[in-house]
Amino acid sequence: EQPNEPDTPTEPEDREPAISGRIVDRKDGTGVAAATVTLTCGETGRSVTAAGNGQWSFETATPGECTVECASVSHVAAGPDQTARVDVTLREDQPLSGVDLYLYPAASIRGQVVNATGQPIADAMISLLMLEAPGMDSEFVLSPDVKTGADGRFSINGLGPGRVAVLAEHDTLGSAEAPDEFLRGGDTLQITVRLVPSGAIAGRVEDEGGRPVSAALTITAAGWARPRRLTSDEAGRFDANDVPAGPVTVRATAFGLNERSVEVTVPVDGIAQAQIRLRNREGIGGRVEQPDGAPARQAIVTLDGQTVATTDIEGNFWIDQRPDAQTQLAA
Repeated sequence: EQPNEPDTPTEPEDREPAISGRIVDRKDGTGVAAATVTLTCGETGRSVTAAGNGQWSFETATPGECTVECASVSHVAAGPDQTARVDVTLREDQPLSGVDLYLYPAASIRGQVVNATGQPIADAMISLLMLEAPGMDSEFVLSPDVKTGADGRFSINGLGPGRVAVLAEHDTLGSAEAPDEFLRGGDTLQITVRLVPSGAIAGRVEDEGGRPVSAALTITAAGWARPRRLTSDEAGRFDANDVPAGPVTVRATAFGLNERSVEVTVPVDGIAQAQIRLRNREGIGGRVEQPDGAPARQAIVTLDGQTVATTDIEGNFWIDQRPDAQTQLAA
């Protein structure tokens, strides 16, 4: 009888990571080193650090719906939280590779807040309004909790790309906004925000019969980079504070009424009164609704088969010429 042969040891099997990918610099395509990558499956999250070429992996992972996020000191994503993320589905014994996330080199803004004569203003609070950003559908505000120093200067780092406006607010000197500029990945913008003497506007919007109108108002002033928008209340009244002193234009629009603009002069630390009377608009208008009563936005309105109008965000439309005879109106 021959003795039993000892078991032959087996080489450990090389297994692919459960999930892997790369953190990529969107500007030049190189890997982003030292980025923190977090994999969250259910309520469990784990993190790893990307290698020098941006590669990262998790050897094991719980099958199911998961989220991969990455953050970096030197790079950021566009958007309010500046974090890149992607949702993935992991399956048993099916490694997932090529999960790449893209970041932009972090940008910066350096600036100074001054008064009308160019003197620095200390303790002004700075915030950023991102008007456009890659992959974003709407504007958003970043509040980095930054105030100007004794020399009026400020600095904000770690920003993503996009079209940005810098806003400055002071407890006693009001607020102002610098003209918007496009911030590119890795760039440093130099911005000056000028706080000028200000006052306020108060007024009322009414129709030809003196009845109050809830109207959309646009206020344009020389000291603002962009117009300010607001709405008059049910009594037709409106007010706006921190308006640059000097000539200001107020434009009012309302459904079924002709728009109108008035000019007022805002006094320093005073209130300018703006009374706006809107005339009835010629034509015919209406509102298009969805089955649940919600406004039908961007609906095409036809008159006897011809396109004559498109609804606004409230579902309203207007046709400037009233039909002379019986016609068919459809949306």
